[in-house]
Amino acid sequence: MADLQLADLELANLQLANLQLANLQLANLQLANLELVDLELADLELANLHPATAGGPWDCV
Repeated sequence: MADLQLADLELANLQLANLQLANLQLANLQLANLELVDLELADLELANLHPATAGGPWDCV
C-alpha cells in the first residue's frame, strides 16, 4: 500500500514538473512576443525617423 502511495506521489510530482515546464515555456513565448513587439515598435520609430526608407509616395527615385 505504501508503494502505491509513493508511486502516486511520484506521479503527482512529475505532473507538477510538467505544469511548471509548460508555464516556463509559456512565459518564454510571452517574452518572445514582447520582444517582437519591441522590435516592431523600433521599426516603426525608425520609419518615422527615416520616412524615405519606409516606402511610400515620397520615395526618391
